Amino acid sequence: MTINKLSFIITIVSSLITLIGFIIAIIQIMKTKKISKDAYSAASEANSAIKNTIVIADLGSIIKSIQELQSDLLNEKNDVAYLHTKALIHSLIEIRQLINPSENDKRVIITEIITQLGGILRRQLETSINKKEKIDIFKINQKLSEFEITLSELFVKIKFPFSGGNQ
Repeated sequence: MTINKLSFIITIVSSLITLIGFIIAIIQIMKTKKISKDAYSAASEANSAIKNTIVIADLGSIIKSIQELQSDLLNEKNDVAYLHTKALIHSLIEIRQLINPSENDKRVIITEIITQLGGILRRQLETSINKKEKIDIFKINQKLSEFEITLSELFVKIKFPFSGGNQ
């Protein structure tokens, strides 16, 4: 065998080895890409589960805070009621941020409650400034009861997504 034939054979064999190595590299890249997508998906699911857990816990606390606010209003603890209302609004804003944007219906419910609580907060401030006026405790407690029911339903839908309603 001549050196030209030998170099030709070595070139062909090395080209085949390079081609096989290239194919193996492409296969490994594709496997790595799939593993990366699976890991991202698992991380997203874990993140969603953590957010849902936080939302569930916070909604439970908010429902109890609404009950405390109703009691404060009935017992004419207006300063404490005002602070409870402010805290409720801030807690609901935090929850709204944690709810997945794809669940816009839940975000709309929370936003509506925040808006109405803002009105109650303004009314509380007006009556604390103008001592002659009184808060319509019956009307506000009725509205707070509606919020409590709405948030309780939302709580159940998030906690039990497959049995908690139309999802």
